Amino acid sequence: MEENGTRLSRQFAILVTRYERDERNVLESEADLDSSLVHISLQELRANGLDALLTRHLYSRDLFDVSGAAVLAADFFGRRDLIDRLVSEVEVGTNQIGVFGLRKVGKTSLLNRLGERLRNSGKVAVARLDLQWSTSINGRPEYTLWAMGESIYASHRAIRSMGDFRLFGKFDTFSDIPSPDSTWEWFAHDVMVILSKSRRRVCILIDEIERMFEAAEERGFIRFWRLLRGLDQQQPGRLRFVLGGTSPQCAELGLINNEDNPLFNYLQLEYLGPLQNEDTGRLLRTLGSSMGLDFDNSSLIWARSQCGGHPALLRALGSTVHDAYAGRVAPVLLNDASLARLEPTLARRTAPILDQMVAALEDQYRTEFDLLELVASGQLFQYREYVEIFPGESERLRHYGLIGAGDTPVIAIQQLHAHLIRRKELQSIRIAPSRLLSSGSELGPWRVESCLASGGYADVYKVRAGDSVAAAKVLRGGHLSALQREVDALSALSHSGIVRFMDSLRASDGEPCLIMEFLEGKDASKYCMPASAPSTRDWFRWIAEVLSALESMHPRIDYARKLESRESMSSTEFEEWGRARHGQIHRDIKPENIMIVPGRGPVLIDFNIAVLAGAPVLTSSSTAGYLPSLPVEWSPACDLYALGVTSLELAAGTRLSTCSLDELVEIARARHGDAVGDAAGLLLASPGSGAGAAAIRREFLRLQPGR
Repeated sequence: MEENGTRLSRQFAILVTRYERDERNVLESEADLDSSLVHISLQELRANGLDALLTRHLYSRDLFDVSGAAVLAADFFGRRDLIDRLVSEVEVGTNQIGVFGLRKVGKTSLLNRLGERLRNSGKVAVARLDLQWSTSINGRPEYTLWAMGESIYASHRAIRSMGDFRLFGKFDTFSDIPSPDSTWEWFAHDVMVILSKSRRRVCILIDEIERMFEAAEERGFIRFWRLLRGLDQQQPGRLRFVLGGTSPQCAELGLINNEDNPLFNYLQLEYLGPLQNEDTGRLLRTLGSSMGLDFDNSSLIWARSQCGGHPALLRALGSTVHDAYAGRVAPVLLNDASLARLEPTLARRTAPILDQMVAALEDQYRTEFDLLELVASGQLFQYREYVEIFPGESERLRHYGLIGAGDTPVIAIQQLHAHLIRRKELQSIRIAPSRLLSSGSELGPWRVESCLASGGYADVYKVRAGDSVAAAKVLRGGHLSALQREVDALSALSHSGIVRFMDSLRASDGEPCLIMEFLEGKDASKYCMPASAPSTRDWFRWIAEVLSALESMHPRIDYARKLESRESMSSTEFEEWGRARHGQIHRDIKPENIMIVPGRGPVLIDFNIAVLAGAPVLTSSSTAGYLPSLPVEWSPACDLYALGVTSLELAAGTRLSTCSLDELVEIARARHGDAVGDAAGLLLASPGSGAGAAAIRREFLRLQPGR
């Protein structure tokens, strides 16, 4: 340190404190430092020494494994020229921008990094809108306008201080707006207020643009973008849009249902392809060197041929190598031969990523997928015939980095090429799509051990990959691309009382599959019997813990407002704000969907029909008897009422199917006393009282006997 100074590496920082490691504090510090932290306590330092501790921490930590989109600058590699160009265009240019690429190629990471650059410059107020969330709640364009307005309002303190708004910041939920048709006029008014009172540009980063384009009401899409384009024309260059998505089809069609498409020729299109060779090497070597993994030139050439410069595949390769050399205490030099030996393991690890990459093509852009399969199967003559008919689609595959640039079409990613061939072989020997998987069957990197349950819509298996055990739910029917959107939303939930969602992929017969943590225990229905019903103490503890889980997933308006009080929000804070602002509703709380896990307590499972808070009720697909009445929209009260019914079944030791709700209340009071009846009553009364999970949980703790 005397020779080089205190900053030896920008990849990580060493934090020595008297406290034991606290994950939340570390994550918050990392978001501020743009570095990974090695947190060492003084007790550890005295006992082991700095060298041994650094080796143990850095060599055991998988820096390649980044959950979700990259937020830290240290996790983002390549695309510097593109980001510089986008920053310049937003700050001083006049073009609106569309960034398109396959899933998992880093679009959201790029938008995160762009947002941070713009935010740090101070020249632009940056708002974020994830259409995956907003259109899942409500597909109406009025709702998307309101959600965009809330994001603009939250983007900067200077905007919130302006006043004179009619829509922005005025309504906690969309349903509070007395006349939704007024949203159009009020949005236009509020945007003009901002542009007239401030010289700062407003940039709106819009992710998953195809979610809006594929909505049923295409007329709403046209009206929405006509309004935004009109506002842009009134104040040229002041309102900036950066759109992210999989396909640029929304901007390439001149007409939609015989009406002019307002996005046509409106966007400067950018394709997010694979990383360049230099950036591929930088990703593997920069992260690997901190983990004791040294990649030589031959290994980089092998990695490029297998992964094609795709960031998620390169990270999967790095994680595969990290696991293969677990327990190392000295650096390992890697060459092409050492990586080639790991190819079977890499193929299993990359299968879910590859499934997600091509799912959008297969489900929504079938022509591109058919062209890709023709190249994979070696049918070059037929491919060239199709290219004459569909030149735009074939060119898009090259932009995505799936087809090489030479005269002879080849799949540019060898792992993808092999994956497509394996899929074709498995489909050709498929016997029956509904047949249960046998022990030893493969689901990506997972091997089936046993079938846990089989129902009308899905089969659930216990699966294993090395030392890791998980549960795999194979769904009958549906699209992987749609399932992946649900997984993306649910994987953001982090609570011990909520099952952890890990991945999504395709089974060998093509059915979508959801991978989640494996839970040991019994579902709560096994405790809805007189002999096994919980004690009063356990009843209060279980219901309070479920309330804690619901509190973490339901909307938290107060916390959202707290985040809004900051001058501006980082990408991480905007994500938190979006989750707190919108939240999730489980929609099917019942004993069968609560696992009682020894040593952990109750865990909510089966989120198949979960929706975002505020979604309109189109079908009462929850279990009969667990809703007070068919509501106008799914709200936290729906979950709380259902938990009230569930809590009474547990307290009474019997099911609603055998008696009335009033009889359940009477039996529960007789078995446990009035405190249980009163506590359950708080849950049942939530639709009328408006009390949320946090308030009811506090009251639960107050009513608990002995406290």
